[in-house]
Amino acid sequence: MRIGGGDGYLKARAVTRLAQGMGGGKSHACIGAYHLAANPAALLGTELGQKVAERAQATIGHPLTDGLGRPHVVVLPCDNMTPGAGVQELDGPAVTLYERFLWRLFSKDYTLYERYRPFWSDKHKIAEAISAVNRPVLIIVDEVLDYIGNGLDGANKTDLAAQDMAFLRAVLDVVNDVPHVAMLVVMIAPRRRQDLAVRRCSGPP
Repeated sequence: MRIGGGDGYLKARAVTRLAQGMGGGKSHACIGAYHLAANPAALLGTELGQKVAERAQATIGHPLTDGLGRPHVVVLPCDNMTPGAGVQELDGPAVTLYERFLWRLFSKDYTLYERYRPFWSDKHKIAEAISAVNRPVLIIVDEVLDYIGNGLDGANKTDLAAQDMAFLRAVLDVVNDVPHVAMLVVMIAPRRRQDLAVRRCSGPP
């Protein structure tokens, strides 16, 4: 609804947090969301997709936009990202999390990337960057606490940590203000992560 609901996009929340434990379906939800946005015709043509479309129409009062408006998907698999060390074929020149976001947002368009690269904490500029693609945008951020806890805390790079955290704070606000943008974030609360780790180590009772 948020990316393909037309004028009814405000009836869906911009940010959805997936906080289920291990085996709770987080990865399946991310994969399903990716395919829904990347190839909406194929997914909406399935029995499940038809139910999704019916539920959306009942909420917004009209059918979803054809093809959901050709959404662009930005995926940040944070549990497979090392802070400060981009992967050339995926990240190009990007180093920070914001730069990696831009590189994926602009589909490796270096001119647009350089235009917005200095503004990691500027909400107006980040919103402008997202709007510049002229399409609905779905942002999928997987295991962001792995990146923060295991990555940033151990990187010992205060400037990088400050920029990455400023970007995360800014983008979580920005997606609420830009039409037809949705963000899916996998983020298990730290205490729950500890409990899960203990159960995994101790095994069944």
